[in-house]
Amino acid sequence: MSEEEMSRRGFLSQMWDLTKTASGLYLASAVLDTDEAQAQTTQPKRIISVNDLPIAPEDAVKSKDYTDRVNFGRVPLYDVRKHREIYIAKNFQVHEFNKRSTLANNKDGSLHDDFIRLDPNLVTLLQNTRDLVGPIDVVSGYRSNWYNNYLRSHGVKASKLSQHTSGRAADCKSKLPIRELADIFAQELAKLGIRGGIGVYDTFVHVDTAENVGRKRKPSRRWGNHIAKGYHVREAA
Repeated sequence: MSEEEMSRRGFLSQMWDLTKTASGLYLASAVLDTDEAQAQTTQPKRIISVNDLPIAPEDAVKSKDYTDRVNFGRVPLYDVRKHREIYIAKNFQVHEFNKRSTLANNKDGSLHDDFIRLDPNLVTLLQNTRDLVGPIDVVSGYRSNWYNNYLRSHGVKASKLSQHTSGRAADCKSKLPIRELADIFAQELAKLGIRGGIGVYDTFVHVDTAENVGRKRKPSRRWGNHIAKGYHVREAA
């Protein structure tokens, strides 16, 4: 082999080594970029307590649309205009407790109230139940007085003094049969030491964290057409 040929082969060998090195660096960089992207997407959610939400302004608190005639304001009215996407539990965001029917949108086209009442015990109850049964869809959470009256005027059998207007009720559904979901809610209410109420309807379970009024300690209020003997049918809460 001539000296010229040996020199050419040596050059090609060096170029191949450089190419492999460059490829390795590129692949390493790509892996690092992928790992960094995955790390960003798997960062823990920022969760705040319901009690840490900003309190609504005084004029909203006194507004007839947000007056709590059921629980007399024991659950504060929160300003959630900038906090709808905030997590208030591992699997629940504010907006899930604050949505309307598409027929009841605001003048700006939105389907959420600017202010809501929300009992921390209700959020805890739903999260504890969610840990057991998987995803829970909150069909209806907080209702302003305006929205509750709107539902009543459109044929929904909602109570005029609904627990939804005090921030202590949610209508929910999951992959479980309705009656089974109701039973689990009842168990989780008992674990929290809350008497509350449970109602079973055709497509959802109503659950609330309202304590019974009166001197006697009564069991949880329960009603519905599809549950065990001893439950009573009543107007939707």
